[in-house]
Amino acid sequence: MRLSSWYTSRAGLAITLVASILTTSAHTASAAAPAIRISASNQVPDCVTPDRLMQFLQSRNPRLNPRFQKIAEWYKYHGESWQVRWDYAFYQMALETNFLSYRRPNGKRGDVRANQNNFAGIGTTGGGVPGNNFPDVSTGVLAQIQHLVAYSGERVTNPVAQRTRAKQHIILKGSAKVAQRRPVAFQDLSGRWAVDRKYGRSIEHLARKFRQIHCGSNSGRVANYRTRIVTPPSLTPALARPPQRIKNPANQAKRSRLQRPNPQVAAREVTVQQANQCSVDVASYGGNRTVLIKSRSNSHLKLTALDVDPRYETELSREYILTHAQGGKTIASYGTRAEALVRAHAMCDEINGQG
Repeated sequence: MRLSSWYTSRAGLAITLVASILTTSAHTASAAAPAIRISASNQVPDCVTPDRLMQFLQSRNPRLNPRFQKIAEWYKYHGESWQVRWDYAFYQMALETNFLSYRRPNGKRGDVRANQNNFAGIGTTGGGVPGNNFPDVSTGVLAQIQHLVAYSGERVTNPVAQRTRAKQHIILKGSAKVAQRRPVAFQDLSGRWAVDRKYGRSIEHLARKFRQIHCGSNSGRVANYRTRIVTPPSLTPALARPPQRIKNPANQAKRSRLQRPNPQVAAREVTVQQANQCSVDVASYGGNRTVLIKSRSNSHLKLTALDVDPRYETELSREYILTHAQGGKTIASYGTRAEALVRAHAMCDEINGQG
């Protein structure tokens, strides 16, 4: 489907890396890369943690840009939100970007630059085409995760990547035959996400290298799937889930059966505002600060009180707007949800003529 910039030249980054890692391990049998989506029988091993993934990354790239220090936590966060094998998404990123160096083995830069926050060559077609740009690390990781969801055979509502929006119907069609027989796997990305037929094997090789270093005898252990928690980077366990509206509506019922709700995080509330001109919603990332966001759909104004952790207020607000309130703006930030709702209801009452 996509001709990654790394793969359009025989001197490209990933194709050289692929040749190297497959040659050095040719004597070792390579298991096929697993299914893209998490399930009861396809889970992330206990030994895989964001800290260990970062150690693995920095062992290959000791000059890692400091702004990528939290990237493994974002893979875990978005991967668990969308039920994607986030460990393999991380290995895919390492392959695509040469461990976030964005350089070919000869030291030359590839088509994608680090400041694009594009971690999987989304939208690159070779010949210097840089592909999609994303405003921050979190959104770039989310774009890759959503692109993987599409390749798994599930339609993503309002994906953040322009490439996913433009080509999702083709991606879904290409995955349909496999999805009818079995779950689509990272192995199936070979020849599709990238033209290289050994693409899936290369991702699996990096996974095996990680396990050899960090898993040892625990490589087969997996965490309890039903108690897995989705936690934004560096937040406390109480801040356990993204807003309910962040989830893909098409698959929300399925996920709700697989993931235990966290009672400390309020579910989305729809207020009693019934007038057509204005309504108020509540969504929560679990933080103790509330951002009021306004967005429009035709002539209808929607005000959303979004709970966020103050340390990630700007980033999480931007992400919510990109995924669920496109074209929206932040009105103000409040110390409590109650304050934000008072302001939101007052605005709606005025617009609806109830003041």
